[in-house]
Amino acid sequence: MKLKPLNLDSPKMSPGEEIISFLRNMFRKKGFPSKTFSSELRRCLSFADLLFLSYGAIVGGGIYFAMGPALHLAGPSVILSYVFAGTASTLSGLCYSELGTRILVAGSSYQYAYTAIGELIGFLVGWNIVIGHAVGAAAGAKGCSQYIDAMFGNPIKKYMQVHLPMSGGLVATYPDFVAGGIMAVITVFVAFGIKTSTIMNMIMTTGNALIFGFVMVSGIILGKTENIAGSESWGGFFPHGFTGCLAGAATLISAFEGYEILATVSEEAMNPLRDIPLSIVASVGSVTVLYAFVSIALVSLLPWYEIPVTSTFTVIYAKVGWTWAKYVITVGVVATTVGCCISLSTSVPRYLYAMARDGLLMPFLLKISERTGVPITATVMGGMLGVLLAIILTTEDLINLLSVGQLLACLSVAFALIKLRYSPVKVTAQSSGSTPFTSSERHEEEASQEPSSPTSQTSLLEKKTVTPGTPKCQPAENEHRFIGWIRSFEPGSIPTALLLFCIVFSAGAVALFIFGFKWVESWWFITLAVVFVTIALASLLLLYAFVRDDNFPTFKLPLVPLLPYITTLINLALLLSIKKDTWIRLSIWMGIGLIIYFSYGYRHSKLHKCLPKNDIHDGTRYINNHPIGDTNTEL
Repeated sequence: MKLKPLNLDSPKMSPGEEIISFLRNMFRKKGFPSKTFSSELRRCLSFADLLFLSYGAIVGGGIYFAMGPALHLAGPSVILSYVFAGTASTLSGLCYSELGTRILVAGSSYQYAYTAIGELIGFLVGWNIVIGHAVGAAAGAKGCSQYIDAMFGNPIKKYMQVHLPMSGGLVATYPDFVAGGIMAVITVFVAFGIKTSTIMNMIMTTGNALIFGFVMVSGIILGKTENIAGSESWGGFFPHGFTGCLAGAATLISAFEGYEILATVSEEAMNPLRDIPLSIVASVGSVTVLYAFVSIALVSLLPWYEIPVTSTFTVIYAKVGWTWAKYVITVGVVATTVGCCISLSTSVPRYLYAMARDGLLMPFLLKISERTGVPITATVMGGMLGVLLAIILTTEDLINLLSVGQLLACLSVAFALIKLRYSPVKVTAQSSGSTPFTSSERHEEEASQEPSSPTSQTSLLEKKTVTPGTPKCQPAENEHRFIGWIRSFEPGSIPTALLLFCIVFSAGAVALFIFGFKWVESWWFITLAVVFVTIALASLLLLYAFVRDDNFPTFKLPLVPLLPYITTLINLALLLSIKKDTWIRLSIWMGIGLIIYFSYGYRHSKLHKCLPKNDIHDGTRYINNHPIGDTNTEL
């Protein structure tokens, strides 16, 4: 059944109303998909597939490629950096687990931000994750190229720096066409289908575990405890202070990025409600322990200042006299790189696919291969992006860009989780023409169609009092004026404002302690610290006075909002430790994304098409551009 087109003439809006409509439309939200959602993507991933897919993306890169840059930021305390990064990733993984099982569509943090925060933020998060995962795959290809080159004395690097040099700075000093070629081969492999990719991941991850076992044994045989303690002349265990340890952890956050890929393939999981939370916690927790032991073994082999930023493993074993070991390590690097690149490369096209399906990106990205079920055009586009990044950027630049993208995604997911718990849930059908409704709106709609009676009014009152985002205290005739004023706001709006206050002032407090700690005894430092911390904690505690949504059957993160707030604090601290050059590169990419959104995505969004042309969000609900209850609508 189709609705006949109607001529809905709306009065012309004033310039002020047009601006308000434009700003509000940028933050329009998606509803939760219905339980009867059916995907065009093939459900073929078991728990073992998901676990090895996550291991393939996580295991390896954090040691092989990120170890060198992080070591020169943190020194021997890089051991703690791995623990901090692993803790932050585990907490973020738990947030992903709840949202990944509640919003079962491809796109993970993009979908979460779109549903909880709004369209513009969702687009930016998705766009940011596209570059993050493409960068992760490119970093793996780049590391593989450098290890192979270092094994033979760096002939490719020396030749390219002389005959085809680049400027350096925001780009590398020479183009790495070998890394670009590796990335191209990976893209072709991923295009054959995700099931093939996960089988290969199982083989490569198993081999990778053997390499790490070799590293830990060599550390027991050749390691020296004085290297772990650090030389006093070089600053001891914390040569760059605790902020250096945090900066190392910020770099190493990229080492744990792989777990997020599980949320991006939720449409292809056989049992996502059970397998996604289990595989995230199992993979991140075990990899954190593994990285901690491997980093202890590596740091014990040589003083940290003698270990280079790139080709870290080959140089370490050459200096300790185990020259033959660099060949073994290079094999492990190649195996890890292939597995890591495959895992990360599978998520890039799925983000592009999800965003194109929502109308925010061009429709040619929706083309799916009939033979493999893979979004083929999006896979090629993502692969081309990875090839370009592998050629023009250094490993250190790629790792830092990957880390900041991952931290921003984790921050948005923690924010989205808290916001959703204190907001009425919206449910939407999967047809392109449907419009979201909140559960409370549906109750009101049903109640308005029933005869008025004391029983029905009591029932409606009970439903309203349990609406998430409203005060916990029961409404009464003689309640305090302030409580009545709070009830006048839309459910969830006050908790959202409190959450924003909490995060903004928490960010101020974290920045104050990171950048101004040397003035800790100054009166202005103490005053600002007290103000920031007091407002942040008061805003957090006030959230407990509002009804929280715990009425859903999927995985629930405990201790909400405290646990996701701690996750937010850790991610903020790590974000503020990122180098400014990385922020410049990210800003260029985000600027390109904003141009695409405002020139194409804003007007082609499916949510935009569900609203009348001159809609200014006056509270009217629409289905397929028609007001509910319009008597001229025929089915």
